[in-house]
Amino acid sequence: MLKINEEILDKLNFKGRGGKEQQILASFKNNLVRKNGILYDCVDLETNEKYELKKQKNLQWFDPRKYFGLSVEDQKITIVFLLINENGYCDMIAIVKLGDFVNKIFSKEQLSDADNYAKKYPKDQIKSGILIREFIKKYPRIIRILWKRT
Repeated sequence: MLKINEEILDKLNFKGRGGKEQQILASFKNNLVRKNGILYDCVDLETNEKYELKKQKNLQWFDPRKYFGLSVEDQKITIVFLLINENGYCDMIAIVKLGDFVNKIFSKEQLSDADNYAKKYPKDQIKSGILIREFIKKYPRIIRILWKRT
């Protein structure tokens, strides 16, 4: 389980596009190391748990073709949503298992169609926009809020 480093997290500003993985990793007390997996960004060296890091205000883009044919192991990857306020500071951290997330967002037909399209047109990108704050409200049974700014 992820342990929040509130002293660091409270001071970090995530404003700007992309990156920030090192800052995000510093926001946790776990022994996380950066890894460039297709479905994850870092691994906890002590537990070997894999994490996908998502930093945004609300709208996050996902590529459905990446999720076609997920293995049982892949479904256990934890997505970590770091939700950022208008000033660039994190106001909430929520987690969900990749398998649970994919099952709520995409139908099997969507995933299969995306995979077939990607095979036919490998240079094209497919993106689906998800409003994460609304997703959290809609699916409280699969989402766990780890931290919320008070």
